[in-house]
Amino acid sequence: MIGFSKPETTKSKKRNQLSWEIAFKSKKFKVSTDHKTGLTTKNDKPKTCFFPDQQNSAKIINRRSSNLESTSTVQEIENETVVEEWMMWNDDSIIEEEQKINEIQEQLSPNGNCTNELQDALNTISSVFVTNNISRNLGEKVFQIARLLNTHQSITTRSEKPAALTNRLCDTPKYKDRIKKSKEKYPGMITMFLSLNTDGFRKKGCSRGEIWPLFLAVNDITKGKGKFCEYRPEAIVLSAIMQSNTKLSFNDFLSLFQRMKLELEETSVNPMKISFDKIQYDVRLEIFQCSIDFAASQKIHGLPMWLSYDSCSRCSVSGKQIKTKKGSKICWYPEEGVKQYNETEIPKKLLKSGLPPPYQDGFDALHIIMEGTSRDLLKDLLGTCKKIGMKISKRNRLQWSDALNNAKVPRGRCSAGLLNPIQLTSRTGTEVQNLYELAIPTLLMVLSTPCDGVAMLFLHWLLTRKCLDWNLSSSTCSEINQLSKLLSFYVGTKFNAFYTMKFHYFIDHMAPTIRFHGSPLLSSAAPFERLNQTMGRSANAYTTKTLMNICKRFLAMKTANTHQNSERKADGNILENQTDGGCLFTPDVSPLTTQETIYLNSHNREERVYRTSWSNDTFTFCTRAFCLGSPVQSCFIYFYNNQKTTEFGSIERLFMNEEGNILAIIQKFNTIDPFEDLMKSILTSRSMANFSSRYYVNGFYRKIISCSYFVLDTRFLEGYATILEFSGNSFVSRC
Repeated sequence: MIGFSKPETTKSKKRNQLSWEIAFKSKKFKVSTDHKTGLTTKNDKPKTCFFPDQQNSAKIINRRSSNLESTSTVQEIENETVVEEWMMWNDDSIIEEEQKINEIQEQLSPNGNCTNELQDALNTISSVFVTNNISRNLGEKVFQIARLLNTHQSITTRSEKPAALTNRLCDTPKYKDRIKKSKEKYPGMITMFLSLNTDGFRKKGCSRGEIWPLFLAVNDITKGKGKFCEYRPEAIVLSAIMQSNTKLSFNDFLSLFQRMKLELEETSVNPMKISFDKIQYDVRLEIFQCSIDFAASQKIHGLPMWLSYDSCSRCSVSGKQIKTKKGSKICWYPEEGVKQYNETEIPKKLLKSGLPPPYQDGFDALHIIMEGTSRDLLKDLLGTCKKIGMKISKRNRLQWSDALNNAKVPRGRCSAGLLNPIQLTSRTGTEVQNLYELAIPTLLMVLSTPCDGVAMLFLHWLLTRKCLDWNLSSSTCSEINQLSKLLSFYVGTKFNAFYTMKFHYFIDHMAPTIRFHGSPLLSSAAPFERLNQTMGRSANAYTTKTLMNICKRFLAMKTANTHQNSERKADGNILENQTDGGCLFTPDVSPLTTQETIYLNSHNREERVYRTSWSNDTFTFCTRAFCLGSPVQSCFIYFYNNQKTTEFGSIERLFMNEEGNILAIIQKFNTIDPFEDLMKSILTSRSMANFSSRYYVNGFYRKIISCSYFVLDTRFLEGYATILEFSGNSFVSRC
């Protein structure tokens, strides 16, 4: 389904919602099964499509769109005429179906042959959709993804895997809990959960109207850590799309979601049947959570409304009015007696849109933290500092700016230079967060006089870094819970202008429940935002076929990524993490230094062939001598020791040992926490007497006091680090 709306009248608002039948002129052909080989083939003579004819198709769509609330039901879909064969369309921009099937067979079987045990769900899923009355719109998209299940059969044993906080969304405790509940409610079925995202964007060169695509991401067919594999175009379903030239109303979104909702509910009654190793499984579809920003949630659910009292979508906090220089605003610092919303406690202002309620959504790190609390704090510091009530002298600002401009930033990181508040608004969330992670602790080192503002900045920075850490653990979650209470009291009583709705979500909802929801980076809307940007740039501003061009662009991305990634690996596992399998071998001919020679001789290290760089599936590490004069410094790294604490260093040499492993001679930095005294002063203050006096470890920003040589296997390297030198001291920051 591309989407549909009520028939337009002369007085109604203009809406342009195209169905797949209108957007794509299909080449129809019959798909049959060869009983000898078990493969699907096509006949030359075109047959009728999924709907008996185009006229009947138009009638069905018009009948559904005329009265969604009263007549659009599952029984209506069951009564539709369904032909015996599954009909597919084929666009000229996509290769022929026979070639696609042959390529899939070669990917899934080493000999290029598909067995008769139905190992590939692609050979049977088409007939399943017809018998289950699943529309061609949703069916075709799941049809493209269903073949991935054969290479990811771990979906059948996913409940046996231990929970994790940062690996994948489907490994989080929240996801495991939903799997358990679905097993109890639908015994004998496998539930495939989908993440939903929708957000409006304007096509390039157009200042009026918005385009709202409805994305569904399949979370159970991915592998890897922190790669957002489930958000790649080949694993995302474009369920619907809507274009508007005027302001959207709630009924527009209701019509956009209604058909998708009915089709997903139908899979619970008539599940899809997929066979793995001669065992047949019933598979149903269900929306796991939504990843949408505050503005979209307000249009769809009616909540949250940050300019209205009692309008949080997760709790019953009322908010209070505070005065500002330009008027007044609402402070969302929670008082006693706040209730958390759930199935039994539902907010009164909530609109029934057909989607899961907002209190069940994941926490979006992009809009809540990166473009929310981090950007708000940086705006105030780079401006007049009125909210924080702390003056930064011109001398301190110059020292702060020079320290960041001279920072040795690694590859892939944004510039650390300071920006003015206007420039900060136009930066992406990742750029803002990169600057925030370096600028705040550097400013704290520049400011020599401790005060309440300095304490608040440190607590805010430390809590943000711990929440966005890819190495999030259960012990870290306990620290986050305690820090959130400390920061909530500090900001709510002394800096209430910062207690916005996003800050309330961050401190009072996300931080205390991060052990259950997992890392907020896994629920971030950033991957969907990238798809929106790509689709928006692909449409011409003056075209009359906007939605058709956007959909073709999205399908082209899916096809291109599928074929490109499948060629890189013999088994065709397109969602497997790819690696170049070793190193970029460039000999390092620079002579050994005296200290390196002494260290190697003392450890009986034989002469080796040294190289300048080494790559894994994520990073490319280089030696310090190779990075001299380069604008990026990829030689400064961090790793974890046996006590699971963070260590920093600089790669001096790279060589291969007898076992074939790449080793690195590292100049390890001996560091101390520069904020130890500040943390102790905060915890021992009178206002913090009711809070825990536990010391919180800072493994993100350290002061270098000495160096020593150390040999480390490169497989234990975790990532890059940034070096800052100012005021006669050296500091290292973890990226």
